[in-house]
Amino acid sequence: MKGNGATTKMARRMGIGCLTMVGALTLVGCGSGNSSPAKQVQTIMSNTLTSDPTLQDSNADGVPDWVIRQRESDHFAQDTKLTIQNGVFHSEGGDSGGDCLDSRPRMDYPAHTELVWSARSLANTDFAIPTVGQIYTGWPWVGSQTWINFEYDLPNAHWAAVFTMIYRRATDQVLFVVNQIDDAPGSTNLIYKILYVQSGLPLDDFVDVKLHLYISEEMVGVTVNGVDQGKLAYERKYEAAPKDDRFITIFPPQGTSEWKSLSVQVAEP
Repeated sequence: MKGNGATTKMARRMGIGCLTMVGALTLVGCGSGNSSPAKQVQTIMSNTLTSDPTLQDSNADGVPDWVIRQRESDHFAQDTKLTIQNGVFHSEGGDSGGDCLDSRPRMDYPAHTELVWSARSLANTDFAIPTVGQIYTGWPWVGSQTWINFEYDLPNAHWAAVFTMIYRRATDQVLFVVNQIDDAPGSTNLIYKILYVQSGLPLDDFVDVKLHLYISEEMVGVTVNGVDQGKLAYERKYEAAPKDDRFITIFPPQGTSEWKSLSVQVAEP
């Protein structure tokens, strides 16, 4: 995922207390006496995608939460593939791919960042379901893609990229999680490794997904429709020239996809 622009710098692997300038603090749960203390959730960005997200500023930082890649001054009114339909964000990928929406501002996502969203695929070209551990050297996927770049080590040009695809077939939807990695140590040739696959998801329903980044462990936790699916190990990738791709991207490489909501938050472990 590529892009350039001004950065918002945060200390890598920082804790929740350093983020009060980014978003509002929310208490989840309550307790008194001998009960456990409330879990603190730090909201970085939260969008209900019932209106053009390129016009939203959910954290009131003066920066729109989303931009159309390579056309950052444009909005949905200037785009033929991005619309709001029936109260959700509707993206047309067709056979050649949709237009990417990239989050702003760019930032180093802190330890225990949680990316939470709800999406579905509507009409896609069929292909064989991947298996865990499978390696792809090209980009064959269809469906709704939600991608995050994180754990930046800019001086050494290392960083992590994990994305989730929701693919629609005849009777169900299939979710898989992918890690973009090097094909050999120090190589700049990037390939894709399947980390997780889940089939049997309802055909027409939105799928609720949460990725929890355990950056100090280089693990990512996966929750699907409220059910914890465990933690997966990811790898960082290497690129010869550092670049500022510190953002989230949503788009369909092919087909048609919809998103209801997306939020980024930082929670205690």
